[in-house]
Amino acid sequence: MIQDQKHSGVDHSPKRVNGKTNPALKEAVSTILLSSDKELKKQKVAAVVPAYNEEKRIGRTIEKLQNSPYINHIIVIDDCSTDKTYKIAAGTGVTLIHHENNQGVGGAIKTGFKKALEMDVDVAVIMAGDGQMPTFELPKFLKQCQEGYGLVIGNRFDGSDPRDYGMSQVRYYGAKILSFMTYIATGQKVPDSQNGYTALTRETLEKINIDSIANRWGVHNDIISRCAIAGIPIISIPQATKYFDRDGNRIGSKHFILNIIYPNLRVFFKALTRRVLSLFGIKLI
Repeated sequence: MIQDQKHSGVDHSPKRVNGKTNPALKEAVSTILLSSDKELKKQKVAAVVPAYNEEKRIGRTIEKLQNSPYINHIIVIDDCSTDKTYKIAAGTGVTLIHHENNQGVGGAIKTGFKKALEMDVDVAVIMAGDGQMPTFELPKFLKQCQEGYGLVIGNRFDGSDPRDYGMSQVRYYGAKILSFMTYIATGQKVPDSQNGYTALTRETLEKINIDSIANRWGVHNDIISRCAIAGIPIISIPQATKYFDRDGNRIGSKHFILNIIYPNLRVFFKALTRRVLSLFGIKLI
């Protein structure tokens, strides 16, 4: 079943881009003001940060995570970067894991999940190494986990058009198509299945087979599929869109097809197979 529905040192006023204020950002501010910090802080939270060649942003990303009063552990997974990502992260005091071989974003996330379980956390939140996931949104995710949802997914399309805030046309329509495919394969209406800003409870991590999750860009759809088969409560919540410079235009058509569409097609057919098998009582999670 799926439903739709920070702050230290950060300016919480709604930002305007091209004369527009992001509605999701307004809601994020309201959530911060209304949330019970005391209750949310009872949860032990780990930020899982997959990073590949993020030397320009990893330092600032870690700094923002360290300033968040909701995060207890920061797990950075350097996925065999060829730049200074590892060196920069090594001097910050975070839990740092280095992959000797590149395993893809999914592989890095899987490593982070396993480490989070070792740390006995209540919630693991995926936060990109380039800092695209605003930390001030975190209370909304934790609140839903506290209310019983095992998988919480951000939705950049709720109440705003992310193209107004830097998302490219290719990325926009690609995300829409892949979200529709996710619905066909899982039966779950997830408006933004490609959004990496997700929170999973410890119970969810213990229930799904982490080792079997896709290693590359199909990882997010794969997680949704496995949670759906396992009967884990899923919810999609509004999330502010945040891009840097022309970040939304970094993914060209060729890159999108080869590195994002193709891996997701593989995951789509596997997820569809899992759904069909589940109808006969065979649950592969």
